[in-house]
Amino acid sequence: MIVGVMFGASSGVAAGQTEDERARFQAWPDGTINIDREVLRSGSTAYKVEYDIEFLYTLSEAEFAAIRKRVEGKPEHPDRALLALEPRRTRPDVDQFVLWLKGDEFRRSVTRVSGGDSALDDVQTGALAWRMTPEALTLARRGDQITRSGIARFVDSNLDDALVLFTGGLHRAVWSGAPVHGILAADGTWRAEADKAINDGQWRLRATGRWDAAADSGEVWRVELSTTRADGTVSGLVIATSGWSMAPGFPRPVARESLTKRQNGVPDRRVVFRSIATIDDHEFRRVTRVPPLAGSDEHRGPVTFREVYDHTEGEIRVVGAEGEEDIMRRPLPESAAVMEVDKRERLRIAGWVLGGLVLTCLVWFRLRIRRRHS
Repeated sequence: MIVGVMFGASSGVAAGQTEDERARFQAWPDGTINIDREVLRSGSTAYKVEYDIEFLYTLSEAEFAAIRKRVEGKPEHPDRALLALEPRRTRPDVDQFVLWLKGDEFRRSVTRVSGGDSALDDVQTGALAWRMTPEALTLARRGDQITRSGIARFVDSNLDDALVLFTGGLHRAVWSGAPVHGILAADGTWRAEADKAINDGQWRLRATGRWDAAADSGEVWRVELSTTRADGTVSGLVIATSGWSMAPGFPRPVARESLTKRQNGVPDRRVVFRSIATIDDHEFRRVTRVPPLAGSDEHRGPVTFREVYDHTEGEIRVVGAEGEEDIMRRPLPESAAVMEVDKRERLRIAGWVLGGLVLTCLVWFRLRIRRRHS
């Protein structure tokens, strides 16, 4: 979706700006807002993006005490996962991300670096989707549509955090379908806004930044996202980006850091840029190729899986990594992407994920934060 951007000069400085300057300025935010589809996912070039995420949010001591009381003696209680946030009181969780993109095909590799050596890889190509942990490999049925609750996530979800480094958060207007209106001031600063009615209220985006006519480029400093419900309640977040500069291998400036805060000013997460590079089709196909059961993955290196969940043969097969005969067969459900696998394997895969990305999403959902409020 391409969202129109209507940026113009404020009435007080219009006479001091040439028509060429105004045209160049108007082209910059339009290119920034639509950088996802027009550049990163145009399909004409494949990219490798590397960045870190520091998960800063934690709960208060009183909230942790209440959770401990709720889950006492209940090992299956879902709130038990929230206790994994407690170490953040002394240090943030840090995950390293490597994202390979070619159109809507991708591989995202996540490595926990703030404790343990957990890893998770999600891959989706036009032919196949698969997920890999250090112990298990899961293959989707060919042609399956992957869902958020299935083997992998849609590329939009994988790309959201990375995009704040390229758009400062303006890409949220594209995803909402709201047109952006902006004004350039005499000192080179600009401000912009977007509004969209939603089912039970109003969604709003407010942004500020700077335009450098000499460099024919600009920066996004701050994006405020808020939702006002029908009952008058307001929720939202603030994204602040800094360190904008050109990066080798990319045609537009990239922010070196993005900090997201909740509406009350409490830090939620920090995204730190590491690198971006173009890659050829051969490298992309190589890194998205399914690894052997006992061999070497193109990114992770040597792998030895304890289980392989194969949905490509019309039924679920669980295969031992040593090559022994199938230890379980099940009829394939209507969609292999949302299958129920062995409980032991679900818990094993979820163990580290709940400590990072999925856990964070769970916290956001339960506490009504971030996406629900933006």
